[in-house]
This record gives sequence, structure tokens and C-alpha cells, in this order.
Amino acid sequence: MLPGSQHTYFSANNAVIEEVADNNNIYPIEFLNTFNPSGILLSNLILKVGCPIILLRNIASGQGPCNSTCLVVTYLADYIIEARILYCNHTGKLIFISCITLNPSTSEFSFIFKRRQFHICVAFGITINKLQGQSVKYVGLDL
Repeated sequence: MLPGSQHTYFSANNAVIEEVADNNNIYPIEFLNTFNPSGILLSNLILKVGCPIILLRNIASGQGPCNSTCLVVTYLADYIIEARILYCNHTGKLIFISCITLNPSTSEFSFIFKRRQFHICVAFGITINKLQGQSVKYVGLDL
């Protein structure tokens, strides 16, 4: 319900059977997009400017953006997302988020599965586990 147009980011999936072989077109992209192993982000991410997000990986922990940092999207480009830090010592600082490649630690497939996607998720509600060390002045709950 945020104003403005939405931007959809699709992941780049890869299934590696053998390191030396040509692995293109072995599994269709639609098939790889259905995978949702633990620790791996979803295959598509839908965002709008003004959307609250949370980082799921450390970018530069000494400079502010680290795991569980709350952000708000300020600009959406094709290969990068600009966001402003909401709560921590670096409040108000602009950061740029790019894609990273992740592969699940457990091998539940007969191949090595890799997914390249932004390491963020939409965060309209945050669990206490992800909010540790961050404080907010006002909290609203709409049931």
C-alpha cells in the first residue's frame, strides 16, 4: 500500500553438477526458482521506495551496515538498492546494497545450488531476536 511503483528483483540461480562441465540449461529456471532452502533468500523480491527492510548479512560491520540493521529504501536501481539506516549509531547514513551469491550449507540436492540475490527482506514486523540492540521510541501494532 506504499505509494509509487514497485520494483521486482529476480534472483540468478545456478545448478552446478560438475565444476569442469558446461552446466547451462540442465535444469530450467522455473524449476530452480521453486527451491526455497533454509538460509537462502526467495527467488524474487518486490520493493518500493519507502519500504522498511532488514539486512540479513554483514556488509561492513565497522561502518554500520551489519546483520539485523533496519533500513528504509530510498532509491531502487537495476543492480543496486540505496537505503537509509533507521536505528543504530549510524542513524541516517545512506548505504548501497548489491547482490551476493549464496549456496545452502546442507546438500539436499544432487547438485550444488547457488542463488544470487540481494541479502535483505521486507521488515514491517521484526522479531525480538532480530531487534536486539536496537531501540525505538514509538511502536504501533495493528491487529
